[in-house]
Amino acid sequence: MLDNAIGSIIFEIIGAFVKWVLFAIVNSIQGKKTMEFKEILGGSNRANKSDLPLYGVSNVILGLLTVIALGFLINAMWFK
Repeated sequence: MLDNAIGSIIFEIIGAFVKWVLFAIVNSIQGKKTMEFKEILGGSNRANKSDLPLYGVSNVILGLLTVIALGFLINAMWFK
């Protein structure tokens, strides 16, 4: 059970990092202020309390998809 929690935390951090990088690129192109990593990881202070679990779930899913995509990319490049 502990390994599931650790995996979830790792995937959440990876997903939040990917989301933060994408938001930073888009916001810098648009000339807007970039969000802090802490705000993306933990949710916005302006968000409703009921929306906060969705931030975590979306970060975990994005982190999992990123790791899977990187795995496929490394597999395709390494084993040609």
